[in-house]
Amino acid sequence: MGKQRKNWPADLKQTIVLEVLKGEESVASIARRYEASEALLYKWVRPAKGR
Repeated sequence: MGKQRKNWPADLKQTIVLEVLKGEESVASIARRYEASEALLYKWVRPAKGR
């Protein structure tokens, strides 16, 4: 069987997006820390940037 999708709480998503937007660390390293894909983080960040 494949991996189950992880249910990300809204407050954790917000924390991760803010970390990405700070720009102090690469998206790749943040993604690894939270065991998420870079693509998912970019998907969350895009609306926060207004794109």
